[in-house]
Amino acid sequence: MLYDNKIYKIQNITNIHVGSGDTNFGIVDNLVQRDVLTNYPVIHSSSLKGAIREFFEFYKNDDEFIRHIFGDEDKNPGNVVFTEANLLGIPFRSRDYPYVFCMSDESIKTLVDKMESLNIDNELSSKLKKYINLTEVKSNVNTVIEDMEVKKNDELKDLVEFTGEENIAVFPHSEFKKLLEDLPVVARNQLENGKSVNLFYEEFVPRRSQFFTIISFPKLERVSKNKKFNDKEKIGKFYEEFQNMLTSETDLVQIGANATIGYGLCKFKEVK
Repeated sequence: MLYDNKIYKIQNITNIHVGSGDTNFGIVDNLVQRDVLTNYPVIHSSSLKGAIREFFEFYKNDDEFIRHIFGDEDKNPGNVVFTEANLLGIPFRSRDYPYVFCMSDESIKTLVDKMESLNIDNELSSKLKKYINLTEVKSNVNTVIEDMEVKKNDELKDLVEFTGEENIAVFPHSEFKKLLEDLPVVARNQLENGKSVNLFYEEFVPRRSQFFTIISFPKLERVSKNKKFNDKEKIGKFYEEFQNMLTSETDLVQIGANATIGYGLCKFKEVK
């Protein structure tokens, strides 16, 4: 393997809108990015890399660090590989709780498949396999979720530990995609000189949703053999500092649009 591949869980602390540039012809003007296979919300790798780069450009004044990690305008793409962030789970309203954190067997399968494809040795992968190819909803609560009744039939201890959520339900893909057909929508108002000129509607992924992504760092053995890298120790410190800053408990990464109204504030956590 040429890379050290690390899994990061992304929790959006506030609502997030990473726009696709699409509209659904009159009902919602600004739609979120979605996976072309599952139609689940997703953050494309270019959007994710751009957001993380802005974070580091703001907090770290080091051009060499930025160029090495993210690249520059001279056709240097950077040395760290960013992959898209796939949906892990999303909160939905519940009759008995403020919300239940809902997952899909397909989203879990995507995580397991990526871990295995990239040879990420992690106990989590084997624990999650039992939640793949479900024929019924697995839940640790009795409640109604968005008019859908669910019965407690599993403690889901592994998922409670992994997600940090107390009330969880895992749906078969066929049921989960119905929940995701209509994400929350907010009305926005475009102003010119203090006057309303356009009312538009924008889709968003609600706060406390979770995504996961895999970021790949060149192995330091490769660094020492590559003429592009002239200081193995310095590059090692770059990668260590990148990971420490990205997962800081005090600084949040802003992803997507509407930063000035508090959208897209996210916390990264490495899955070890």
